[in-house]
Amino acid sequence: LLFFQIFLFILFFFNSLLYSTKLPNFFSLLLIFHFIINFISMRVRRNCRNFTIWLRNRLAFFNVIFNTMSKFHLLSFVLLIVYTLIGGAVFYMFESDHHQQQHSNFTMANLNEKNEQIKRMLDHLRKVFALKMWKVGRQAGAMSTKFGRSRAIWKWYEQNVENVTEFCQSTNNQQPNKAAVDWSFWSSVYYAVTVYTTIGYGDMTPSTTPGKILTMIYALCGIPLICYILQDWGFQLLLSARYLIKLYDKMIDRLFSKWKKKNMLNIGWLEFGDLPISVALLMVIFLLCISASIFLIWEDELTYFESFYFFFISFTTIGFGDIVPKYRISMAMCIVPVLMGLATVSMTINLVQSKIERLFENVKRNIELEYQKKQIDPNKSLMNVESDEDVMTRLKHIGDTMSFESRFLFRMLNRSQRRLLEECWDRRVKTANAASQTVLLNAEEESQTSIEMQFSRRNTYVYNAE
Repeated sequence: LLFFQIFLFILFFFNSLLYSTKLPNFFSLLLIFHFIINFISMRVRRNCRNFTIWLRNRLAFFNVIFNTMSKFHLLSFVLLIVYTLIGGAVFYMFESDHHQQQHSNFTMANLNEKNEQIKRMLDHLRKVFALKMWKVGRQAGAMSTKFGRSRAIWKWYEQNVENVTEFCQSTNNQQPNKAAVDWSFWSSVYYAVTVYTTIGYGDMTPSTTPGKILTMIYALCGIPLICYILQDWGFQLLLSARYLIKLYDKMIDRLFSKWKKKNMLNIGWLEFGDLPISVALLMVIFLLCISASIFLIWEDELTYFESFYFFFISFTTIGFGDIVPKYRISMAMCIVPVLMGLATVSMTINLVQSKIERLFENVKRNIELEYQKKQIDPNKSLMNVESDEDVMTRLKHIGDTMSFESRFLFRMLNRSQRRLLEECWDRRVKTANAASQTVLLNAEEESQTSIEMQFSRRNTYVYNAE
């Protein structure tokens, strides 16, 4: 069709050149316009088709990446990295220029103050030197004695001038730690992490009004995000601990399959609440030790205890700010261990809460078992109304068979849970007493009925003898 239109266009073009009539010229212009429209529409359709295919391929590619990241729980990590970098870039844009100007003004003011101080010190030395030389000249004595005293005063003056010069050079060479005070990009990223993790060391604070407003907005959006991410990471750490314990269990079974004892460790698949709290605490301590050791590679001025203390304060989100990173690379490198530590602490807290909830349900189940035991054998049950012990003490007797961890968590039950357990105990005690009284009444009625049946009254008939 395209070649046919080109042929018609050439034909009408030569026709318009040979014959100067209006009709062929009109058809030639119409054909030219039609040819241009068709050509443009064909190119547009081809480009649209290619763009649609390209967009479909890109969407399929990103869909595969999204599914892969969701499968391995990397989407939240990538989202946190993007959110952190965006926050660092925005804070750097608002705070860097203002902080550089403020720092330059402070440096100039400090330099002027030092120059004035040095000038006053030198003027004072000159006055003291002149006064001492004048006193030597006024004193009576030999010229050799005066010359010796003047020479000693001159040495004293040179020594003090040299001391002032060394002091001036030392103060000029002491540059402020730019990594700790400048709003560089990585320092801004470090500040963004301290905002949404609620640590807040206090070594970096916004000085502009837009920076303060942005900090509030960034915290409102970042705190829920980091809570969700830390919960997800904590659950993944728990699954990793479950997998490692399962591998340990299998290894023990294979090594000691022939000499396996009855009391040997046999953990198997664990649920969320079955992981011991001691294992979670060991994970936190291990991460603290590793993070403190790695942090000393860049912060060589700190001791190991100070590094351990810094990460402990960071993991617990206390953030005193007495020990903070001094170099830019250490600011960037401490972000990952701090986030991992927060995830581990979050996992431990969730584990303790889950165990307390399970313990509460187990105690309620034990109360029901005691109620059933009361119905079967009242003498062996702890549901004794005449006992002087309070409810919680009797519940502790129920939990004597529990582990040390469960007995420790039993003391951590809150007031509402304790009140619910006491109400459940009192309700079952009253139900058990009512049932026992009903049983006794039924037994008495049955005994009286049986006695009446055994010694039934005989009817006496009086006959008339007459």
